Amino acid sequence: NNVSIKDKESSVESIQTSSDTPTSVTVSRTDREYSPPENTEKVDEFNINVNNSDVKMNITFRVNRSRISEDKVDNTKLYRNNSTEWQELETEYLKETNSSYKFRSEIPGFSPFIVAVKNDTETEPTNQEENDETDFTSDNENENKEPNQEEESSGLPLYVYIAISLLI
Repeated sequence: NNVSIKDKESSVESIQTSSDTPTSVTVSRTDREYSPPENTEKVDEFNINVNNSDVKMNITFRVNRSRISEDKVDNTKLYRNNSTEWQELETEYLKETNSSYKFRSEIPGFSPFIVAVKNDTETEPTNQEENDETDFTSDNENENKEPNQEEESSGLPLYVYIAISLLI
């Protein structure tokens, strides 16, 4: 079964069901604004409700080209709120049209969804990482120095021996 969504404002374009039984599907705007998953930028959000919880569905959705740049298409993902956290769903990029990018995801359940773009996580080394490398070199240089008397002796410091001998 294939359900087409006629609402031009909705990101959801169509939903395919794996069930032969009649299924009622409702796509709506969320009744509250959700915070996006960590390290993402939210593009859209919506709810999908269905009267048959045993049915698996594929959703085809679109993102207006004005919302994301072409270089972020591969980082665009669908997330499902599973009541404790956002679950990233496998998201397949389908094609580009004159006005939008199209994607497909299999949805394991029904709840609020967010379309979001994952931020790039590749960064240059920080100054701390450079300092760590320098400190490592400094430690190696210290290995070649002769140890001082405190480092050579093992056991208790001399003043502890003196204190014990005074008590006896």
